Amino acid sequence: MKQELIQQVIDRGIAKQDEAEQEYQKFILEAEQQFSFLPPEQRIQRAEIMFANYFKTLAKSDLQSFEGIILKSTGKDFITKRRIEKIMREYNENPEQVIADGRVKIVNGQPVAIDSTKYFNEGKPNQRENPNYGKELNENAVSKTIEGVFLYEGQEKKFLLRLSGDYVYTTKIPLIKPIQMKVALGGSIDNETIRLIARRGTKFEEVDRKVDVGQLVEKHYGNDLIEINKIEEVVATSIERFNLRTLIKGQVLDLNLTPNASGSGSFRLMEESIDFDKNADCRVKVPEEWLETINFGEFSTCYVLGNPWVIQNEGQNKLVGITALGIYPTLINAPHTKVNGVKESDVSTKEAEEFADYNLVDDKVLS
Repeated sequence: MKQELIQQVIDRGIAKQDEAEQEYQKFILEAEQQFSFLPPEQRIQRAEIMFANYFKTLAKSDLQSFEGIILKSTGKDFITKRRIEKIMREYNENPEQVIADGRVKIVNGQPVAIDSTKYFNEGKPNQRENPNYGKELNENAVSKTIEGVFLYEGQEKKFLLRLSGDYVYTTKIPLIKPIQMKVALGGSIDNETIRLIARRGTKFEEVDRKVDVGQLVEKHYGNDLIEINKIEEVVATSIERFNLRTLIKGQVLDLNLTPNASGSGSFRLMEESIDFDKNADCRVKVPEEWLETINFGEFSTCYVLGNPWVIQNEGQNKLVGITALGIYPTLINAPHTKVNGVKESDVSTKEAEEFADYNLVDDKVLS
């Protein structure tokens, strides 16, 4: 019966051989846990029923297959927690006003932050009601937004997909690599962008095809490109800093990919110029999702798409930076170039003493 069920799934184009095999094994294990009181043959029968029902559901879903590439990811974002903290700070300063604005309500004598967004994209053609309007904000809610390009009806289109809840943790997202994705279509956001929807069975798989990522980034995010030395000005003059997005390009320095307590790494990006008066650089915060995509070393050239920021602590210089949503190398310098120590035979006997300790230095320190 096992092979017959798997073959039906393959013949109907619902899943490939290895996918069906893996799902079958999952249901065998699940049946062993849920129906441990049944004899082995009945547990197998239960697993086969669950397997068949699972793929019947997939066959009826609105999932479709497309080819594309993911160019942007926000990473795991506890954005609601930050919203709550901001609302409560404002409540402590002016409680009457915040309650009047519909951002806080009193529950059992305690202030509670609520969702005050009545409409998404209010005033725009794609305006829609927020189903959570007026409800208490959940500080544990996690989400991730991914953005990229895919082939839709023979044309290259942008797409936007928001993952939330379990999908954030269970959906593997290959970044800046050609992929085959199985998703459901939502409505058009604008003439160039289509909303995608994650369903049970949503998948993203790499395909063996080369793509010029730099060209795609220039084409779809080129309007966001600014010089690094303009970041401070752009941040200062922006009304909606939270949604501010820019694209910068420069040379990589001080690469540090060891995750910190929040899971992020960092590097500096310096403006590429032969003009010595233009030496602007900024700190790039690299979220966990993008760390694994970095296959380049210092002095590589790359684009960084992200949210720019400027921090100035009292009595200290300003720190200019950007939180990466996408990192796209255009010129790659190997990350682990080996450096050989100086040999005594390379110099005269008189000068050799100066270099005697060089060969004791670990090559990795210099790479």
